Amino acid sequence: MNTTNAFVEIIVSGVLALAAMLLLATGVFGTEPIALLFAGPDYIVAAVLGVSAYAFGVVFDRVWDHLSKPVDRKIRALYFASDSDVGMVRTNVFTKCEHMRAFLDYIRTRMRIARNCTFVFPLLGLGLVAASWRSTYEVDRRAVLGLLVAFFLLGGFCFFAFRKLLESYYKQLRLAGEVSLGLDLRTGNKAGATAPADG
Repeated sequence: MNTTNAFVEIIVSGVLALAAMLLLATGVFGTEPIALLFAGPDYIVAAVLGVSAYAFGVVFDRVWDHLSKPVDRKIRALYFASDSDVGMVRTNVFTKCEHMRAFLDYIRTRMRIARNCTFVFPLLGLGLVAASWRSTYEVDRRAVLGLLVAFFLLGGFCFFAFRKLLESYYKQLRLAGEVSLGLDLRTGNKAGATAPADG
């Protein structure tokens, strides 16, 4: 994967995750302890937030990846007979087909962002609700509830996009592998060959 793309993914995911965690922390500890985090000089606050966003992005990217494994395995099984075939095709395609590698990387970038947003948007909604409980200002509870529903709906839309992009990724990867290796990767047989009869 392109290093720049990976860095952008991590930063985007980290900023959203950090925002959600700050909102949830505000709901638990109140606004005063959280305000202390922003009490220093601007350049120090910016540096701390930047490093924190990157760290959160790295950690939560692994968490979201782990939580989405069942969906990934289910969709992968629709296009590949075994996990070893996936590794074989990736190695072949990514080393020999530059244009296809770039296209698959493009799909993976969008797929990973959609996956991360699937989890982060509901967290942001819960964080807003938690922060509103500790707010010293009058808060319209119906508006907060509406935002909570909206964030959960956004998470649902992102999950739908994630599934579609995952299907597209494995479909294109399989097609590229079948062309370059001459295999029917759904069965492991040579393309065009028929499976042996039982008995």
